[in-house]
Amino acid sequence: MDRIFSFQASGICINTQHHFDALCVYFSDRNQLDSLGFYSDLEASLKSAALLPDCVVMIASRKFCDAIEKYWSSELLKASFISRGEKSGKPFIKYYYLYCWESSGLTEVFSSCADGGAKPCFNLQMCDLVQQGLYHLVKENNVVQIAPVGHLFKHPSGTRNNIFVQARELAKTEPELCFVGRSISLAFGFEKFF
Repeated sequence: MDRIFSFQASGICINTQHHFDALCVYFSDRNQLDSLGFYSDLEASLKSAALLPDCVVMIASRKFCDAIEKYWSSELLKASFISRGEKSGKPFIKYYYLYCWESSGLTEVFSSCADGGAKPCFNLQMCDLVQQGLYHLVKENNVVQIAPVGHLFKHPSGTRNNIFVQARELAKTEPELCFVGRSISLAFGFEKFF
């Protein structure tokens, strides 16, 4: 069973106007999360990434943020994971962030630099990253489909179109469904889901 939903996104730092690529990993809070599962999920996400990102953005509910913060403080496991983002001893993945879903929005829990020195420089626009995650789901799960030749979809308004929008295909796994639900809740301010 899937415990995470991960996607690649890009953005522009609010402060420096530098472009960056991010690997965003959303942890569904349905299952328990231990340190080995946490790092193996991060590694699997990194392996499936098409390119090595500039930063890794972890997103979780308050339930898991405390645990993730504790697991991240384990130097041995963290160093092993960070080394996977290096080429020839140089860190390509420079920064790591943890954001928490809360009723007021996505708040930063911690940020970490790969070399342990400087504070992370990217000031992330999390709403843009979440929107890119939703777009990723639309694209990857074939939500928008073109009708076979000779068929048309008739809308209630009477217009006809050859494009089908299958909203039920948006989320195929439980973490994807959780991500979509939290995104909608965040957009409309439904605080009871946080």
